[in-house]
Amino acid sequence: MLHLELEAAKPWLCNMMLLRQFNNRVALSSCNSHAFSEKIVAASNANNHQQKGDPDKLAQALLSLSNDADVPPRFLAGSDAINMANSRLATLGAELQNWEILSRSTDNG
Repeated sequence: MLHLELEAAKPWLCNMMLLRQFNNRVALSSCNSHAFSEKIVAASNANNHQQKGDPDKLAQALLSLSNDADVPPRFLAGSDAINMANSRLATLGAELQNWEILSRSTDNG
């Protein structure tokens, strides 16, 4: 039996249901900062109904994954998710490179 854990929104989205329930006003207690909350609301409003995803294609992809013996630990659905992940990986790579010497300096010997 295949276990798929779907995460439509990571914690950085605070809770997209709150955005809808409170008419795009974030309950500040659910987020770490007001400024961050405002960025999330603005991004949500800008992207609302602009998503590239096709629900039927997503369903087919998930069914395909469920029939595959080699299921990836993480599956990013859609080019927007891939682009966001690649951007984050590039940022992490640059950060790693910037601090590599200091990080390696903590090794024994």
